[in-house]
Amino acid sequence: MSLYIATVLLVFLSFAPMVGRVNGAPGQTTTSTVSVNMLINYGNGTLTWYNGTTVPANWNLYNVTTLVTKGNVGSVFFSSFGSHFIYSINGAGCPASNIFCDEAWGFWVLKGICWGEAQVGVDQIPVSQGATVAWFLAPVSVFGEFPPTGVNCVSVSIDIKPGDNQTVVKTGTKGTIPVAILSAKGFDATRVNPTTVRFGRIGTEASPTSWSLEDVDGDGTLDVVLHFDTLSTGIQPGDTQATLMGRTIDMTPFTGSAPIRAL
Repeated sequence: MSLYIATVLLVFLSFAPMVGRVNGAPGQTTTSTVSVNMLINYGNGTLTWYNGTTVPANWNLYNVTTLVTKGNVGSVFFSSFGSHFIYSINGAGCPASNIFCDEAWGFWVLKGICWGEAQVGVDQIPVSQGATVAWFLAPVSVFGEFPPTGVNCVSVSIDIKPGDNQTVVKTGTKGTIPVAILSAKGFDATRVNPTTVRFGRIGTEASPTSWSLEDVDGDGTLDVVLHFDTLSTGIQPGDTQATLMGRTIDMTPFTGSAPIRAL
């Protein structure tokens, strides 16, 4: 059982919630709008995309969920948790009489090419331009183990500015940042397709200007070192982490993050 479900269970046992159905999207208004993409994966082979959904910029993703489903959502709102727990969408999921049944809806956010489970309640995630998110119904026994589409991103080890123990990045200056993707048990860095790799604040910004194979960590296996234009990474003063994403030559997605000290 995931941390998300366990957290909701704890709150459920501690507080008396109000169980009900949402009967339509909220009536919030704003002069600014954004476009978001939402997927509902029913876990039975049925996937419904709501791409390019235009919503007020002050909405959250629970608001979007009620909009695309025309309010056909079963939910529990925990005031102490500050969010809804969704147990059914369009009639799929758990009944109102047993909201913690043997399957559960998980909420996922696409970051670059990698899906990740949301770490906060859906009401607490504001909409943003071009965001892609998904609801995925899965048995509790395998909840969170598989993304709503594609395959899980492989987690890889990276070394930003190899040899620089402080990993200082001087933003706003010309030059490049070397980043090594390290080979390890179960991951051969020589199979990385460098043209697919991106690096920066969230891992979608800069493409490499050059790359080479080297044994960076002295373990006897080849690693790949890529260089990225500093200004293209989007790294800002005060940033403490940078992320890299890409695919191998057989299209397996991967991601890795490492600490930095951006000045």
